[in-house]
Amino acid sequence: MGGVLLVEDRDDVREALEEAIRDGGYKVDVARTLSEADRVFARGKHDLAVADVRLPDGSGRDLAVRAAKLGKK
Repeated sequence: MGGVLLVEDRDDVREALEEAIRDGGYKVDVARTLSEADRVFARGKHDLAVADVRLPDGSGRDLAVRAAKLGKK
């Protein structure tokens, strides 16, 4: 299982979601920004990405577009 990439800039929300995902038995990689998510995403395989729509340097939609392009290769 590749795990979950969680991208959220608010500490309280990120920590709560990370805990909930881990409690569900999943491996979680976390990022606070879109650029950080790009680096984390490139290092591993993720089955799912959960991303905030509004990030300091982009959006979760931007990450989805990038992930979709990588999946087509």
